[in-house]
Amino acid sequence: MEALNLILFEAIFIGLCILLLYHFKKIIGLEILYVFIGSLQFFQTILASNVYNNIFGEVVLSPGSSVLFNAALFTILLLFHTEKISKTRSLIFGLIISNVLITIISFITYEQIKTDNYTIQADFLSNLLNDNTTLFLVGTFLLYLDCFIMLFIYAFLDFILKQRFLFLRILITLVFISIFDSIIFYNLNYFLVNDNANLVLSSIIGKVLFASIFSILLFSYLRITKKMSMKNSVSSSIEIIKIFTFNENKD
Repeated sequence: MEALNLILFEAIFIGLCILLLYHFKKIIGLEILYVFIGSLQFFQTILASNVYNNIFGEVVLSPGSSVLFNAALFTILLLFHTEKISKTRSLIFGLIISNVLITIISFITYEQIKTDNYTIQADFLSNLLNDNTTLFLVGTFLLYLDCFIMLFIYAFLDFILKQRFLFLRILITLVFISIFDSIIFYNLNYFLVNDNANLVLSSIIGKVLFASIFSILLFSYLRITKKMSMKNSVSSSIEIIKIFTFNENKD
């Protein structure tokens, strides 16, 4: 239970940090929120490939794939609901570009370690950086795909439900993306691992659990601040596609 309590505390703490940074945007700007989410990307990949806790039975959760993954999507959905579309685009492309740059720097560092024997804990760092290069690339591609699907689903639900049932819209969106990402990510990276099925199932359980927690946090914040309706309702799929290009929207 101690591991579960810690990861629950981590999720709530990070969620509240994101909401506070966003709430005080008029004082500190959105840039600090962007930097915070960007800095979590490196930890997300490192933790997702190395740190796991047994929660109950054979279910093992990683704070990287369960908490930090949902934190990024939680932030993107928050901006998509409350800000201009250009703000959402800035965060998405910022995360993708930072992931690509981190991958390049990780590869360079890995090659530096192999040049001589002066690096402390060289074997540990080599294994860490070598394994994570592929994970970074796969994770970056999936992040782009996840964001596109997530915003499309959320906008679609907003349209067909006439801006009603906000919590349901948030929950369905985050839970669907959690399940989708778990299946794709672990089958691409750990298909040959003996307990791949358990990894996928554990990932789905973990991500759905924390997707639910972040959904509650987001809904509560939007209700308290009286931002239940989207600032810019999306009326067509073309507007979603424009978020993922550099075509300017009238916002």
